[in-house]
Amino acid sequence: MIAIINATYPLHTFKQLVQAFTSPDIPKRPESVKEISSIGYFDDSGAHAVFMFDVPDAQAAEFLVAQGKRTAFIGARVHGFISSVHLGQNVGEAIPSLMPMFP
Repeated sequence: MIAIINATYPLHTFKQLVQAFTSPDIPKRPESVKEISSIGYFDDSGAHAVFMFDVPDAQAAEFLVAQGKRTAFIGARVHGFISSVHLGQNVGEAIPSLMPMFP
């Protein structure tokens, strides 16, 4: 399963965000979860980071719990930090799954 984390934060909080993200106290994700890619960018609404992970299907719930703890950890230290998690199939897997739904 693919997990995408989309984080947004005010640009002026970047130093606090990096400190929280690199803290040895931040809750850890399961070791089986592998980061596939990430990107950071800025626009009129602030700074953004998008991360993509490969999550074993059987560990999706464990991943979501761990990510919730990480989000709370960072959010408590970075005012204005907003994060969302999206789970789903990669495109190659989703096409055959969705094809029967369309005549």
